[in-house]
Amino acid sequence: MCKMVNFLVILLFVYVIHHGDATTYKCDQTSPCGCSPVSPIVPKIHGGESSIPQSWPWIVSLRHAGFDKEEHFCAGVILEASYIITAAHCVQQEWMSILSDITVCAGSVRLSDACLQTRSVRQIIIHHGHNNRTHENDIAIVELDEPLDFTDRWVSKICLPSVKTGSRYPLAGTSVMTIGWGQTRQNDTASDKLQQVTLKVMDDSTSACSNTLTNRTVQICAYGLNKDSCPGDSGGPLMQFTTAKRWVLVGITSYSSSNCTLPIKPGVYTRVSAYHNFIKAAIQGMYEPPVNRPYTCECQCPYAAQSVEIFRNGDKYVGQTKNGKQHGQGTYYHATGVNYTGDWIDGRRAGQGNQTWPNGDKYIGAWIEDLRTGQGIYTWPNGDKYEGQFKNNVKHGVGTYYFVDGDNYKGDWIGENRAGQGIMTSYNGDEYIGAWLDNKKNGKGVFIWSNGDSYTGDWIDNMRTGQGIFTWFNGSKYEGEFKYNWRHGVGTYYFGNGQTYTGDWVIDEMEGQGRMTYHNGDKYIGACRNNLANGKGLFIWSTGDSYTGDWIDDMRTGQGIYIWPDGNRYEGQFKNNIMHGFGTLYSNTGNNYTGDWIDGNLTGQGMVSWYNGDKYIGAWLNHEKSGKGVMIWSNRNHYMGDWKADMRTGKGTMTWSNGDTYIGDWLDDMKMGYGMYTSSDGNKCEGQFTEGKISDDSKCNIKMKP
Repeated sequence: MCKMVNFLVILLFVYVIHHGDATTYKCDQTSPCGCSPVSPIVPKIHGGESSIPQSWPWIVSLRHAGFDKEEHFCAGVILEASYIITAAHCVQQEWMSILSDITVCAGSVRLSDACLQTRSVRQIIIHHGHNNRTHENDIAIVELDEPLDFTDRWVSKICLPSVKTGSRYPLAGTSVMTIGWGQTRQNDTASDKLQQVTLKVMDDSTSACSNTLTNRTVQICAYGLNKDSCPGDSGGPLMQFTTAKRWVLVGITSYSSSNCTLPIKPGVYTRVSAYHNFIKAAIQGMYEPPVNRPYTCECQCPYAAQSVEIFRNGDKYVGQTKNGKQHGQGTYYHATGVNYTGDWIDGRRAGQGNQTWPNGDKYIGAWIEDLRTGQGIYTWPNGDKYEGQFKNNVKHGVGTYYFVDGDNYKGDWIGENRAGQGIMTSYNGDEYIGAWLDNKKNGKGVFIWSNGDSYTGDWIDNMRTGQGIFTWFNGSKYEGEFKYNWRHGVGTYYFGNGQTYTGDWVIDEMEGQGRMTYHNGDKYIGACRNNLANGKGLFIWSTGDSYTGDWIDDMRTGQGIYIWPDGNRYEGQFKNNIMHGFGTLYSNTGNNYTGDWIDGNLTGQGMVSWYNGDKYIGAWLNHEKSGKGVMIWSNRNHYMGDWKADMRTGKGTMTWSNGDTYIGDWLDDMKMGYGMYTSSDGNKCEGQFTEGKISDDSKCNIKMKP
């Protein structure tokens, strides 16, 4: 494929232009085309210069975004709101096959300025007879994804020649104008500001022209005395100002001589008047490569012959051949409904080509040895689309897949599968950036959910598996091991309220051994299950309290030891965070209780040993001696009997250390009711007692103990 040639004029002399030395082209403002809001002013002396802003509103800049930055590569001309005309060689390069990388900039004079209107490209229609070697039929139509806005007075269309114009239009000697962002000197970079220059149509019979162009039917020579075309702007317009006071497109900038500094060396332009039918069909969406290509072989065709072949199986080929094989450009119609239009080499698809299948599949792009290889675009009838690299008929390399549901993947492919590094964006805003294998997330990657959640870490077969960090939108975070999308293994969870857990996880729940630190300084170290303390564990409160023992569902239940900061300690059974069952309370004062507990209270059978040596063994109710019990005082007095509310009440026997005894009724810790008092010397008093005293003192002369 020939190297793209863009160009504009080189200035060999600099002139001082006065108003009297220039021509102002005032157009008919009622014309629907070919008229600008600002009249062009052009020097009478033929030399190039910067154009007046907005004097050429139909010129556009074609730009490519596939590099580090968006770059201008060719010019084009507005034919209709949705259609641009340009040179075929501008848009037939392999890297042009990804249409989403091409933009059209309209309404701007400087390349460095922001575009007044920017459009993307829907499709490119290249003339079927375009020959890269001879530059014949160097013409293409670019369809935009949405129309340009002609209510903007700085953007409008040019006029096309009338169908009545002759085949030699424009005539030799006619003054014409060309514009573009080309170089102003040989070997210079492109001009940032739009340039304009007046040229003359050259007689194609002259040696200067005939030695430069290939086909005088479809090509024009134009030149200037003190300048020539240089690399800078293919695809731009060659225009004539007609007697109808409007600008008509007569040519499209195609190529120039190898040395543009030589005087009277013409540039070559595609003759627009020769392509009425092609332009009309392309704009109306009716263009198909015809059986006969009237322009390809007007002159001698040294590379390929034109032919139509019909095969016995119903296949048909229309196009160029060489040595009996498809060679050059052509269309192959398979009887199965598969059709291919594009380049051929020795009977095989090679170069650029479009293929369609009867089920609606379509491929546009590069071919090598009959296989889709290189840059291309593949679309499916359901609306899915892939733009990128192919190898041996499969997606391979770098490419973007657009799913009909709005998802898209951009990244590496191997053998038809997503493999390597890539970005998957979902229609709902979710996004994954990272490694792929066999169409699945595999390796290191980052997933960002639309709600603000994110995960960074290892993936296996589309699932979070391995080491990773999951961050929730509310500020919570987990760092550790994952398996099958669950937190599983060892990891740390940072709660949004400042609480943290480090330890074992099973299927997204805290299970195993772990350490929980609360925002107030409390700590738990021990077994967990179902996200709760379950099993053996130690809890340390920020107040200094601690518990070591059994837990069920985050509550102290089972055997345990609770220690208070003041030194008090309980060892025994718990239920629902309360001392319940059998246990011993060790007081820091030396008083100890061993026995039954119900709901945190001394209730049931138990024994209390006081620091002074007193001891009680018996029944309790709500921390009070109640029921049957024995009280032994340190002075060796002892009582065995009934108790109520911590006092001797009911039937009981009191024995004093001196040997006195009382057997009988008690009330509120006093002898009350019927009883018998026996002194140590054997004397007895029996009868009714009131408030500790016998009712008839006269009958009892014993001095009784209280």
